[in-house]
Amino acid sequence: AMKERKILSSLPLQISLYFHGYYVLIFILINIILIFYKSFKYNYSHSERALDAVVVVFWACCNFSRLTLAKKGNKCEDVYPLLINLGLSAPVLLGNIFFYLWQSIILDIDKVLSVIGIVLIFLEFILSGLAIMTFITNKRK
Repeated sequence: AMKERKILSSLPLQISLYFHGYYVLIFILINIILIFYKSFKYNYSHSERALDAVVVVFWACCNFSRLTLAKKGNKCEDVYPLLINLGLSAPVLLGNIFFYLWQSIILDIDKVLSVIGIVLIFLEFILSGLAIMTFITNKRK
């Protein structure tokens, strides 16, 4: 008979990653709109606009890679993708801090979006760490 196998994957982590994916899409969309809005409403130079756009692109690439690895690592109960996800949390967090503090023009919506991102990163960092510990301590024989 088949031996019953306990599922070790973290449901709270998977739910957070799922919603974080939609957050990233909304964040990119709002930032594209904001770049145009700031261009018309404020004195927003080409170099500032370019920097902000480049940071959004790099941030999104890091975040999508991080989310993909975390989802895969969690579903497959594999520690390595989850560890890389932890490493990619740093540039993503820096991106959120950039949008909160160092962007050329910072509006309230930038701050709100950044705080949501920072909260999600910390939540997923903790949940990923717990999942890694669970996978290591329950290693299959």
